[in-house]
Amino acid sequence: MTSQSYKELEQTILFLEQELSDKDERLSLLKSDFDSNGKPLHALESVANSTDRMKIETELKDALEKVREKESDIQDIISNFEAFFNTIDDFLFVLDEMGNILHCNETVIKRLGYTLEELNGMPVLNVHPEERRNDALQIITEMLSGKSDFCPIPLITKQGKEIYVETRISHGVWNGKPALFGVSKDISKLKLSEEKFSTAFYLNPSACGLSEADSGRYVEVNEAFYRLFGFTKEETIGHTATELQLMPEKTRAAILSKADSLGRIFNEEAELRTKNGEIKRVLLSGQNIQIQDHDYRYTVVHDVTEIHKAKEKIEESEGKFRNLYESLSLAYLIIKDGVCIECNEAALEIYKADKKEEIIGKSPINYSPEFQTNNNKSSEEAKRHIKLAIEKGFHTFEWLGMRKNKEEFYAEVSLKKFYFKDQLYIQCLTSDITERKRVESELIAAKERAEESDRLKTAFLQNMSHEIRTPLNAICGFSAFLDDDDIDADRRKSYVQIIQNNSNQLLSIVSDVLTISALETKQAQINISKVCINDVIVELLAVFKQQASNQTVSLLAKRPLSDKQSTIYTDKTKITQILTNLLTNALKFTHDGFIEFGYLLINDEIEFYMKDSGIGVKPELHEKIFERFCQADKTIQINYGGTGLGLSICKGFVELLGGKIRVQSEFGKGSTFYFTLPYKPVSEMGKNTIKSDNPKG
Repeated sequence: MTSQSYKELEQTILFLEQELSDKDERLSLLKSDFDSNGKPLHALESVANSTDRMKIETELKDALEKVREKESDIQDIISNFEAFFNTIDDFLFVLDEMGNILHCNETVIKRLGYTLEELNGMPVLNVHPEERRNDALQIITEMLSGKSDFCPIPLITKQGKEIYVETRISHGVWNGKPALFGVSKDISKLKLSEEKFSTAFYLNPSACGLSEADSGRYVEVNEAFYRLFGFTKEETIGHTATELQLMPEKTRAAILSKADSLGRIFNEEAELRTKNGEIKRVLLSGQNIQIQDHDYRYTVVHDVTEIHKAKEKIEESEGKFRNLYESLSLAYLIIKDGVCIECNEAALEIYKADKKEEIIGKSPINYSPEFQTNNNKSSEEAKRHIKLAIEKGFHTFEWLGMRKNKEEFYAEVSLKKFYFKDQLYIQCLTSDITERKRVESELIAAKERAEESDRLKTAFLQNMSHEIRTPLNAICGFSAFLDDDDIDADRRKSYVQIIQNNSNQLLSIVSDVLTISALETKQAQINISKVCINDVIVELLAVFKQQASNQTVSLLAKRPLSDKQSTIYTDKTKITQILTNLLTNALKFTHDGFIEFGYLLINDEIEFYMKDSGIGVKPELHEKIFERFCQADKTIQINYGGTGLGLSICKGFVELLGGKIRVQSEFGKGSTFYFTLPYKPVSEMGKNTIKSDNPKG
């Protein structure tokens, strides 16, 4: 309740008291002329006649009735006053000049726990704590003399509980006698609020200050203020922020202007200077508040100097990371919930994307083929790898990626999990290893070829040892028998035949070795001449017919062109050797059935073929059998012998003559070897062309 309210209450009480006094006086005068039955106490001798007497009696009766009405009005006024008096929540006391309680409202009775009888005549000091009654008496005396505005001493209930109040005392009149009127306002909630404010103020880890709104001078600051700025209490209280040189006056004026216009400021960034000159980066918050009818400015200063330093370091670190991140030659992706949320420029390059939006927001599966090299779905493989990365923290693996243009490439992917604000993220580094894989494949293939070559050489040497020793042993052995004079002519003749056959076999082996060596070192020569292919076919048919007959194999030859048409420019020796090697192989691996050989004219090429019903060649060995020292099966050398150079020589000669060789075969059902040569008929070639093909003539 304000001081104006207290004055209004006091005036109301005085008015009611005066009205009550006036009415009591008039009522007393009227009652003195009549008895209890309303009859006059004095004779009315001055009345001359009965008419006058009756008139006077009527007027007296009317007056008495009015007195009775006035009594009723007085009772109503008293009743209204009490009702008004008791509806006020503040503690209302009527005291005599000695400070004893004459009257009080129901708030006093209910809140303090006394009865009206107990309170009547009780010194008002008794409703204050005993140890503070002298203080209360002194303050009340000062209030009555105008030296104090109010008394802050709390009231105390009959049970001993204190109630925080602000009490104001004023002079008045009660029942026609001088009296004191006391009004005590309950400020318990305000006190609690002040205590909360005080606790928040003094225990706040941020610097807090309370200054006068008009002058800006500090009236109170907390310990955090002293610690932050280094001033003592004596240096701070009574001074302004400008006087303490916390901030320039211009800065202070700008902040205060904003605070005055808005009523408050919140987290306003500023730089403040400490006592020793150190600059502090702070966030200022302030608000205008009112305490006991005075205006103050409450300010909170939150030191963020270290936060700013940390932020600068973070920004510096982030800048370095960003530079590194963007300069990486590896594709860098950040994945959350299976979707890319960030990528660098290298990612655009590796995936051939035009902009980051083509990658961000998509799953890496969108840049992968449907299946990986292990024939598993990319989506399932991705889940498996991510799970491993989460379990182990870090996981590296090879991946088949796909660029925007659908081109597939090999990648090495490293996944690393990390957490940010309790959220799981996956860091993905991807490098294109297509070229590395190609080189690795070539190295592996070269290694395998080298190992195979080494194996073949070993097998060849072992085979050659056998192939050479066998005829040499025969030659040496049977040559020794020729010195025996006891051998008859027929036996001597058979020995000579054996020696000749083994000599030819040995010569063939040596010839094959020399030929393959010449082919390997690019020393083989081509001798071009006129060759009638039909004649070559006929000669070979004559040479091998008897051998085929001995093996119960039908030997057939096909010559679709005339002798003139089949006469071409080529190397007769090499064609003969090619066909001889193929025929020899066919007879070696065909135990019964047939062998057919010949040629066909196809466009500008002659395609020779050698078809048999022999053991055949497995599909996976169709290319391998043309390699040097190689045979289709390890058992072939054991069962059939040979050096494994025949088909390799055939391939070398065919390619030397400008053709190609191949085989069609089904294991167990025979084989057909094909090789092509350029068709250069003599009838259409001039001498210049001949010399061009065969510079040596």
